[in-house]
Parts: sequence; C-alpha cells; structure tokens
Amino acid sequence: MDETSSPPVAYFVPLEWVTRITKEAGFLQRSAKVRVDLTTRPQPQATSFLKLSFKDGGRDDFFSPLEASLKRKAWKDTQPSHLADRRLVKRQFNAADAGIAGIMRRQQEAQKETTELAATAFTDLANLMLKARDMVSLIERYVDTQKAVESNGEDGTTTSREDDINKLSSLMLDMGITSPVTRENSGAAYYEQLARQLAEYLSEHMPTNGGIMTLSDIYCMFNRARGVELVSPDDLYHAALLQKKLKLGYSVRKFPGGLIVLQTDSHREDKVAERLAKMAQKSSSGYITSTDVSVELHTSFPLAWEYLKVAEELGKLCRDETFEGTNFYPNKFKQLMQDAEVEKTA
Repeated sequence: MDETSSPPVAYFVPLEWVTRITKEAGFLQRSAKVRVDLTTRPQPQATSFLKLSFKDGGRDDFFSPLEASLKRKAWKDTQPSHLADRRLVKRQFNAADAGIAGIMRRQQEAQKETTELAATAFTDLANLMLKARDMVSLIERYVDTQKAVESNGEDGTTTSREDDINKLSSLMLDMGITSPVTRENSGAAYYEQLARQLAEYLSEHMPTNGGIMTLSDIYCMFNRARGVELVSPDDLYHAALLQKKLKLGYSVRKFPGGLIVLQTDSHREDKVAERLAKMAQKSSSGYITSTDVSVELHTSFPLAWEYLKVAEELGKLCRDETFEGTNFYPNKFKQLMQDAEVEKTA
C-alpha cells in the first residue's frame, strides 16, 4: 500500500513468486521492515525484492503467518472447502422462492417428503407383520408336529421333545394370544368370535381391576396380547356390546361424564360407594380426592372420578369445590336431619 501517492495505490503479489522473507530491524527513527525476495515477474524491475514498512508496529504479527503459508505452500491448496460450497449454495436466490408462492411451494415439498416417508414406513410395517404372522404359523405347526410324534409312543426322546414344546409354548405366551380371531378366518361371525375371545382374555385381568375397566385400557392390553393381528377401536366396541347379548358375564356402561367401561355382571356400585364413604371417614384430612381413590382402588383417574360422582348421587359423599380442587367429604346431612327429628319429638 503506497500511502504517499494521491490517491493511495495498492499492489498485490502472488504468493508463489515469493522466495524468501527476512526481518530488518529499525534503527533510531527508522521503522521495522520485512524484506520480501521475489523471482518471476511479468515486467522485470530494477530490484528483485520489496520491503514492507511497519511504522506503527505489528511486524511480527504479520511475519509469522506469512512464513507459515510459505512453508506449507498455501497457493497449491486450490480445492474449495465444503463450507465455502455450502455458503455459495445458501447465497443463491431464486425469485420463484420469494413471497407467498415460494412459501406454499416449500410447504408442498415438505408435505411430499412426509408422505413418501410415511408410505415407506407403513410398507416396512406391513412386511414386518407379514413375517411375524408367518413365524407364528411356523411355531404352531412345529408344536402340533411334536405333539403328534409324542403320541406315537417314542419314549427315548420324549423328555427332550417336552422341553422343546414347553419352550415354544412359553414363547407363544410371551407373544400374546396365539390364535387371534381375524376377519379372514372368521367371516360373518367375526364380531361374535371376537367377543368370546375378549371375554376369555378379561377373565384373567378383570378380577385384578375390581371388576371394571375402561375400554381404552382394554384396547391397549388386548391389542398387546394379540401381537400383530391388531383390532380397531370400532371392532373392540362392537365386541364389547355383544358381551351382554351373548351372556358372557360382562356389560358395557357409559357414565354421565362420557366415560365408557366394561364391567362384570356382579359388579355393584353401591358397594364401591360404601367403600369410598369409609375411606373418607378414615382419612386423616377428613376428605378424599380422585387421586386418593385412584391409588386405593388401583384404577385410572377418569374412572376414580366417576366412582366419586356415583357415590355422591347415592348420598354417601358430598363435594366441596375449592381453588385447589374438588374434595369429597362423608355426607352427614342425613344424620343431622335424623338427630334434629329426634330432638323435636323428645
């Protein structure tokens, strides 16, 4: 940079022309300099070097990076970096991508990618279900074969075959229901057979849940047991409605709040209401909440709330709505009225 000329003039020299750089110390009022020796030049000059003057310091800060660049021959590194490529791509602008039309176009592209991804995912899921179904059929055929061989009286290998059958049976139980009812193998009697299978499944789980379960809980548990042969919510609802008609020991009930449950025919709400009243009387705080009922009865929160409302309708509990929530107290109004009548007659 020649600041003496007007206007100032700047020069540049290709780095590959530089053969050597050296430091020259300043003396008295002379500034520190860097001597740059050159070789090839398009126009020969009287001298083959140039000097860079640093009046305000900074010579060493300039010299070290330049020396390092000369040692590694930085001018040979002509490959652009990936970061530079990305920056160039980001800086490209297309007028078609501007405005509302551009936003809509980008949304359509994103929706297309999502649709393609979902289609691929469901294809993989269908293949997985098909292979799992084949695996279940293979295991069932193997178990039947082993049982047939065992019935022929080959005693020498009976023990080993029994172990194999037990292991396979355990595997089938871990997978859930071994022979699920499907539309393909049931035809017109699909819902009826599904209802019977549902009743058989609930016979093991309903007693541990107090004889009543929400359809949402049953849906999750039942589908888990069926493995790959999942049922839809509508199919499960139809199967639940058939429980009472087929006299399978269960019936559907819909609470005023909209909660739908499946309960045993022996389930009595008055017994539950009496139990909640005793809970409220024994409570250290003098009241109970839906959380307390959910923990005590091992049931879901929505069902616990419906239990409390039933107990309230039967006159066992009365509510107190506060900012902290709704609390249910033992209903003592009936006893107070009886005491008042006794005092009047006395």
